[in-house]
Amino acid sequence: MSGSDTSQRAHRWTVDAEVSQLSRLRELVASAARETGASADIVDQLELVVSELATNAMQYDDGESLTVEIESDGSGWTLVVSNADGIVDLDALTLPDPTELSGRGLFLVGKIMDRIELVDIDGHQHIRCVKSAG
Repeated sequence: MSGSDTSQRAHRWTVDAEVSQLSRLRELVASAARETGASADIVDQLELVVSELATNAMQYDDGESLTVEIESDGSGWTLVVSNADGIVDLDALTLPDPTELSGRGLFLVGKIMDRIELVDIDGHQHIRCVKSAG
């Protein structure tokens, strides 16, 4: 196939909310991002973000499944991860005490992505983040 169209494309996956699914989610998001023209740096960033958000969802939400969506509109990528009901506030993402073993995931996501927000979808909270192409 010559000259692939990298305009608007969306992908959605639902997996069991199990740690064993994290590598699969990273691979799926990376593949979808590459397919839509993401640079290697952006692919790496989206892999890290989906890993952090999915891990957070698995740790703090008791859902049996997890849904991840990625969409490209030609100017960037939007990543949506379900099971964010345990997240209360994204306005004060601060680096935790260095002696703590956890708590850096959302902070890192906030630094990597250009926009991060909580959205209600069908009565459940999801986290949506946007990464610009430029």
